[in-house]
Amino acid sequence: MTPLTLKAYLMGRHKLYSEDYTLDVRANAENLIKRVNNLFIALKHPVPEVTSGWRPAAINAKVGGSKKSLHMMGRAVDLADSEGTTKILIAEHPSLLRDFGLWMEDPDSTPGWCHLDCGIRSERLIRIFKP
Repeated sequence: MTPLTLKAYLMGRHKLYSEDYTLDVRANAENLIKRVNNLFIALKHPVPEVTSGWRPAAINAKVGGSKKSLHMMGRAVDLADSEGTTKILIAEHPSLLRDFGLWMEDPDSTPGWCHLDCGIRSERLIRIFKP
C-alpha cells in the first residue's frame, strides 16, 4: 500500500505560500500523516488521493473553508471518496478513529470526499462529527 506522504499532503503549497508554512504546520502535518497512515494500515486499505491537504489562509478562503479550519494548521486532510467506500469502511470500525487520535466529518456532509483530522475536541463515544 502506498502511504500518504508529506509531499502529497502539501500539494506544492509550501513553496507558493512559504510565509504561511511554519515549523508548527510541518510538525502538525507529519503527526496527522502518521495517524492517517496507521489508520489505513489497520483497515488494510490503500490511502486515497489527497483532494485537500494543507491550506494556507488564501487557499482556505478561496475554497470557502472555515476561518478556523484545521487544514490551515496542518491538522486535517480530505481524501477522494467518490463512491463513499472509504467513509463506510471507517464508520464500520469507529474504534480505530479513537485508537489513532482521529476524527471523521459526518459522511453526509462530505459528498465525494472523506475528511479526517486530529483536532482537539471534547471526548465523545463516537468520533464522527457534524460540522
